[in-house]
Amino acid sequence: MERINCKGDSMFDDLQGKVVVVTGGVTGIGGAASLAFAEAGAKVFAQYLGGGPELAAIEKAGIATLKLDLTAEGAPEKLMAAVRERYGRIDVLVNNAGSLVARIPV
Repeated sequence: MERINCKGDSMFDDLQGKVVVVTGGVTGIGGAASLAFAEAGAKVFAQYLGGGPELAAIEKAGIATLKLDLTAEGAPEKLMAAVRERYGRIDVLVNNAGSLVARIPV
């Protein structure tokens, strides 16, 4: 995944130190968002259900992760509790998680 450089860009300065939660935050658009928020200085917590090499890249970037099926009963509450336990607060929530019947190349 190609990363953008957000450091020093005044448009992203207000993200410095903010706690950002990204559901579906390891692959695709969610993974790119997680990396961009981290590059902008945010503390990112990415929920995921699947992801192989993408997961390694996300964790290498210092992004906290939690494998969790958000369709399971009580799962959203578990996610929010895990983030609050780690960071004490949530400043930004990106609801990106979705499901597909099958992943096929476009």
